[in-house]
Amino acid sequence: LDRYHHLESGKSIWVNGSRGCVRRCDFCDIGKLWKKFRFRSGESLFNEVHAQMTDLKIDNFQFADALINGSLKSFVDLNTNLIHGIEKKIIKRPLYGGHFIVRPKHQMTEEHYRQAAMAGMDYISIGVETGSDALRWRMNKKFTNDDIENHLEMSRKYNVKNLFLMFVGHPTETLQDHLDTLEMLKRFRKYAVYGVISGLTVGHASIIDNTPLEHWAMENNVY
Repeated sequence: LDRYHHLESGKSIWVNGSRGCVRRCDFCDIGKLWKKFRFRSGESLFNEVHAQMTDLKIDNFQFADALINGSLKSFVDLNTNLIHGIEKKIIKRPLYGGHFIVRPKHQMTEEHYRQAAMAGMDYISIGVETGSDALRWRMNKKFTNDDIENHLEMSRKYNVKNLFLMFVGHPTETLQDHLDTLEMLKRFRKYAVYGVISGLTVGHASIIDNTPLEHWAMENNVY
């Protein structure tokens, strides 16, 4: 295990809890690779975590899923099983992380965050992509900067660290979209001071085969 690459959260085991994705972001090809979203039961995932903790004496897990909360039903199922195992002293509280989608607060309530924290959610990566609500909507991300702020407040309350994943150069990005991104970073810089935003990566846009963005590019002669 020591020969594997590990994240800054420490030595960890990777777990696959689902296949596919419930979202269809225009730049992503997961929807083409996996036509149907499928997920394992919370009991099945708990049993795997329990076995790894017992055999390898490790309590840090990273989910390789496209989104650990892509299905709120399966997310609650996972956390409920982990909390049950912790309360029954079958396992000690693990730490887990993975890719996470920001949802409006009427979809993902404070109770979801509270349960996730109890179950061990510790470090997550969120695809913010841009600070422009308009551009994010064009990407089919379907959340706003206000939704991000609510998420960061819940993360602050329940001690969850966030890595912001962003990129520049989406073919429809305008100067105003770029300026909106700069304003968002100013707006949320306090969360970096708090340690809620623990890192930020910025890449450049690429047009991947068999994605909605590629189809748009071909129709608009972007190539």
